[in-house]
Order: sequence, then structure tokens, then C-alpha cells
Amino acid sequence: AADGTLLKAGDGLFRSTDRGQSWQALPLPADLHPEAIREVATTAAAPSNLYAAGPGAGVLRSDDSGQSWRTVSAGLPSQDVAAFAVHSFRPDTLYAWIKGQGVFRTEDGGERWQKMDDGPPPEVVALAHSTLEGSMNTGWLYAATPEGP
Repeated sequence: AADGTLLKAGDGLFRSTDRGQSWQALPLPADLHPEAIREVATTAAAPSNLYAAGPGAGVLRSDDSGQSWRTVSAGLPSQDVAAFAVHSFRPDTLYAWIKGQGVFRTEDGGERWQKMDDGPPPEVVALAHSTLEGSMNTGWLYAATPEGP
């Protein structure tokens, strides 16, 4: 996070405020499937907004630094989100990859999702959004596969 806080995911969500020396669990209700969470992200554009995702958990969002959570992936064809990313400067724009379905985007914080494309075959293990030069002010969405980017 922008304030130096570290976040990690794996059988739940955890936060460190001392550079990883100690970790505290972030509360996630059991009905949101904390055991399925594999990724967590935030953006400098809205540092109190946290997002988490994983196969079977869909995409979750917290607007209060992880104190409360809600599902924002109801419009996706499946809750089996294998990879996701937050837009680097538009905090309500998220990207999700679902195996066999493709890459989806929401620009309103998860209210409506639209399919972007089928994505690279055969599978995506991570997504990242960047504003490198040449992106025409919208940024680039990168996908990592088991074979590389």
C-alpha cells in the first residue's frame, strides 16, 4: 500500500505495518470464502480500497482498509477468478480472468462486467495494469502465463 503497509493473500488476507516482521489477519466472513483468496491488491489512487480474488471467491472489495468486505463479481459468468488487477489510476476499474471464459472489465467498481476478449491461451496466472509510455492515457493490461508474459 502507499503508506508502506504490506498485504498478502493465501488462505485468507493478512496485513503488516512493520515491513513484514509481523502479520495480522484481516477479517473476512466465512461466506466470502477466505480460504479461496489467492490475490490482494490496492491502488495509490484510492489506498483505503482493497480488492481480493480467487477461484471460488470471485472478486471482493473493501472501502475501509479491510474492515468490511463485499462481493463485486456478481456479473461475472463464474466466481472462479484465476487472476485480477486494479487499474493503476482508476480505482473503480478492475480486470478479471476466468479460465475458459476470458478477460472481463468493470469500470464501476464491479456493478457491471463486460468481456474484453478471450485472453491468451491456454491460461493466465496474473494480470497487471501499468501506465508505461505509449499507452495513450489508458494504460496497458499485461497478462502472465505459465510460459511467461
